[in-house]
Amino acid sequence: MVAEMAAAAAAELPPTPRGRLVEWRSQPRSEYDPVWLYARAARYCERLPRLEETALDLVRAGYQLATTSAFRNDGRKPTRKDWHLDTIRTEEQVVAELVDDPRNLMVVTGPGMAPDGSWLVHLEADADKVDPWGSTRAEALASLARLTAGMGPTPTWESRRGVHLLATVPQEFGETFGPYLAKHELEDFPRVDLIFGGYLRGRRKASSAMIPPSETDGVERVWVDRTLVPAPLPEATLAILARVGRIRVEEAAERAAEARAMRGSVLADLADLDDAEAAEWEAYRLERVLADLEAIGPAIEGSGGHRTTLRAAISIISAGYDGDEAEALLAAYNTDHCDPEWSERELAHKLASARDHVGADKRKEARLWEAWTRSRDRAARYGVPAGVWVQPGPLGGGWCG
Repeated sequence: MVAEMAAAAAAELPPTPRGRLVEWRSQPRSEYDPVWLYARAARYCERLPRLEETALDLVRAGYQLATTSAFRNDGRKPTRKDWHLDTIRTEEQVVAELVDDPRNLMVVTGPGMAPDGSWLVHLEADADKVDPWGSTRAEALASLARLTAGMGPTPTWESRRGVHLLATVPQEFGETFGPYLAKHELEDFPRVDLIFGGYLRGRRKASSAMIPPSETDGVERVWVDRTLVPAPLPEATLAILARVGRIRVEEAAERAAEARAMRGSVLADLADLDDAEAAEWEAYRLERVLADLEAIGPAIEGSGGHRTTLRAAISIISAGYDGDEAEALLAAYNTDHCDPEWSERELAHKLASARDHVGADKRKEARLWEAWTRSRDRAARYGVPAGVWVQPGPLGGGWCG
């Protein structure tokens, strides 16, 4: 039955050859169209032995893997929330993972993820998303070739958007520039992305590369060079990246200095408040943060729930809350807006990620402080409580004088 449905789908939706790739057309009616679904399922069943072979080869070589659901979000939804921490490292894990629902494969990149324990990075040459088969594909490939000139054989593959490769960088280089080159487009090399991964303010930052024979956008990824040992980036490439990294380091230092000055000004002013004023400020800040959390709205699994909850955590941290207060606010948001609710451990991870994102830059707290102090000045001058709009009244003897 599956074979018959797959044959019918192939007749109705014939694939288009794209060099070494084959592009299958999108579903003609609905994603629940049975003909299209059977065709996609048949393609997965055909490549499953190759998925398992690839995964086994990679874990034997020392790589760490993760998986996505092959049929959700066009094959890009990770099967685990903490996929970058709970990686696949053994043959037994590979077999167990591929027994369940259809999967795509990812190599986890970043510090210590190369087979020899060095820093593993991912470079990709991305053509135009709408028309990846046009002139932008050649432009992207030419840029990648220039950037990696002189590089030895390394794992390389092709996808609908272009060519991808894995490489290594020295640990010291990664620790110095990793936080500033986590995902960076290089101006002198158009359409080339560097996905560096690494650490952000001391915490592991997830990064990955989806590998063949995974299928996304109706195209199965295909190996160009299936060598298992990633080559180091050439010295000339490292010099280019170091120049970009130094600029990013200087920019980050300037932003941090501005944030510290702003934060210090707020804290100095807070110290001058009496108890009643401090209570008024806390009530004002809490009211605004709760309004922001309400505006962020529900966090639904499968519909961007992780990103939405992270936004809520960032809103809380950037308003100057931390510790028990931040935990209580995010727990309340979790109860009121998250479906399903996150565990305490998951909420703690969201707050940690929010701290990484915000750092010392509590700009929201500074903006709230500025708005509150303006409203207090206005109240003192005109006798109007904070947040109350004053309707214009008549001037002199009447509205028009």
